[in-house]
Amino acid sequence: MPVDEEKAGSPESSDEPQASTQEPRIEGPTGEGPTLAEELAPLVGEAVGAIFGVLRSGGRRVAKQGRGRLEQYQARRDLERLYQKLGREVVRLVEAGEVDHPGLVTGAERVHRQQELLRDGEPQDGEHPEPVEDVGPE
Repeated sequence: MPVDEEKAGSPESSDEPQASTQEPRIEGPTGEGPTLAEELAPLVGEAVGAIFGVLRSGGRRVAKQGRGRLEQYQARRDLERLYQKLGREVVRLVEAGEVDHPGLVTGAERVHRQQELLRDGEPQDGEHPEPVEDVGPE
C-alpha cells in the first residue's frame, strides 16, 4: 500500500506524543471536567488572600508600634521643654528675689556663669565651664 505523503509528515501518523495546545483537564467518570486552572483557581485565591491577610495584620502591628514610639518620643520632648521652661522661670524668680532657696540660688549663679562664657566667647586660661550634674531622674 503506498504511503500518502501528507499523512507521513502529519502528527496523526507519528508514534511520538505531540504537545497539546489545550489545557490539561481533570477528567471525571464521564470524561469531562474542569481544566486544571479552573480547579486550582479557588485554592490559589484562598492562598493569596491568606498571605495578604498576614501581611495586612503585620503591617497594622508595625504601624501601631511606630505610633507608640512616636508618642513616647514626643512625650519625652515635651517633658524636656517643660523642664527648660521651668528652669528659666526659676532663674527669673531668683533674679527677682522671690525665691531664696540655696540650691536654686546656686543653680541660677551657674546659669549666669555659663551665659557669660557664651557671651565672652572662648574661656580664658584656667577657666573651664563647670560640669552639669544630673539633678533628677529622666
